[in-house]
Parts: sequence; structure tokens; C-alpha cells
Amino acid sequence: MKYVLLKWLMIILTLVGWFIPWEKLSYSQGSGSSKDLAPAFERAVTIGAKNGTLSALLLKMTGILLKDQGYTVKELSFSDSGLLRSALEAGVIDLYWESAYQLMEEDRAREFVWLPENKLAHKPVFLMKPSQASEWKIQTISDLAEIIQQNKIKIKFAADKELILNKELVRNLSNGYGLVIPEKDLVLVESHQIYQALNENHMQVAIGWSSDSRIQGYDLLELADDRLLFPSVPITPVIQQEIHDLVPLVSKIVDNLTLEKVLELQYEVDIQGKDVTKVARKFLIESNLLLKRE
Repeated sequence: MKYVLLKWLMIILTLVGWFIPWEKLSYSQGSGSSKDLAPAFERAVTIGAKNGTLSALLLKMTGILLKDQGYTVKELSFSDSGLLRSALEAGVIDLYWESAYQLMEEDRAREFVWLPENKLAHKPVFLMKPSQASEWKIQTISDLAEIIQQNKIKIKFAADKELILNKELVRNLSNGYGLVIPEKDLVLVESHQIYQALNENHMQVAIGWSSDSRIQGYDLLELADDRLLFPSVPITPVIQQEIHDLVPLVSKIVDNLTLEKVLELQYEVDIQGKDVTKVARKFLIESNLLLKRE
């Protein structure tokens, strides 16, 4: 009889244990919030990124560092900044990296933290193959605008579809340079296709970002912004404010990034064909943000 009672007591205790929340067992003692003391499997963070090597590198850097700090990390890919922003607003993602050129003013009033003051910045650029630019005597964006206005030469443009649809850029081109690109001569493509299309002579002009290593890899010529209408803008992490402990961690990555460094890292991926995760991990180790593990 005693054996039967003991057996049932053990069964009851086991069943009760299944229904006691783990956090009550883990956080019943000590000070601090349950979030600060949460075990790794409850400190989950979802990071978003759009297409492109730079976005992939920043995603991997962030994910690797957060995993090393005990977070469970989920990565999601999106096709453009609009979808990323919507995902952040809806709470689908907790963090993503964005060019401040794309950030809307109303973002400042939302429950987001973004870190614009950093050394990593880039700007929109107009690119040509040096031989073509020399033949047409084009060195600046003003030269390009004049050629188009004269309508003497057929010029096809490949452009980052997200960038060229930015109202500020279009306004600067039209008002500052008098440059309106005919719709029939403009091909909107994914960022990774822009430079290849120009390099392979499918287009005569490409509109992209100065932060892409394929500019150097393909030896493309950046036309001078002779009216200084396209200043550099920071590339910054945007973080859900409630996950406040992410800010100091991600700031460590921000503090170690420059345009020259990301160009170097992208070159390893895009031109040398190295794995993006390995390149991101190497950067973290060399920046003393991650211990090298054999």
C-alpha cells in the first residue's frame, strides 16, 4: 500500500512540475527583471534584412554577436525597405539595418531606436565604364545631364529600384541637375544586378550606392557629384525600443565599421567568392567582439 501511495505521489509531483512556468522556477530569487535574467532560449530576437551583400553581412555580424551573448536569433529576408519597416512596426522583426536615406521622419516619433551617428556612411552614385565615359567626354553628373538634354546619344540606365524611387533623389536630379531620365530608358533591377549589367555593357549608366565593392571590382567610374546634391548618409541599425539591451551590443558593431571596411568585406564575398557568414565572423574576431574558437 505504501508503495502504491508513493508511486501516485511521484506521478502527481511530476504532473504539477509540467505546469509550473519555467520562469517562476528560474527567477524566484535574486534581483533584476525576469527579462534581464531570462535564459538563452527565452531571449529571442528576430533580425530582418533586404537583398544585397552589405545587408547580408550586417545581418550575419549582428546574428553571430547576439548568439554569442546568449540570444536565440531568427533571420528573415525581405525584398525592400518598405517591407522591413512594416515588419518592424508589426513586431515581426526586432532589428534591421537601414540607410538613413530611407528612414522616414515619423520614424523618430515611433517606438524605435536608431543610431545615426556612426562612421559607416554611403551615398547614391552614378557609374559608367571608364572607356565609355571617356568616349562621350562625361566626368560629372552635369556632363551626363547635358548629353541627355541634347538627345544625341542613346543611354540606358540600370538603377536600384528602391533608390531611384526615392522622392528626394528624383527631386535633386530634376531641380539640381535638370536631369529627368526617360522611363523608356530606365531599367529597375535588384541591387546585385546593377553593376553586372553595366560591366557587361547591357547598360551605359548605373545608379547605385558607393558602399558596393563591385564598383572597384569591375573598375567602374563614379561620376562626380559636381553640385554636391548627394551627401553621404549613415547606415544604421533600427531597433525595437522595448529590447533596450540590444543597443549597447549592436553599437559595438557600429563603432568598428567604416565604408572602407565594408567595401573590403564585400569584396571578399562578391569578387573573391568567400562565404558571407565566415567573412562576418572574421570581422567580429578581428574587431575583438568575438573570441576565436578552434
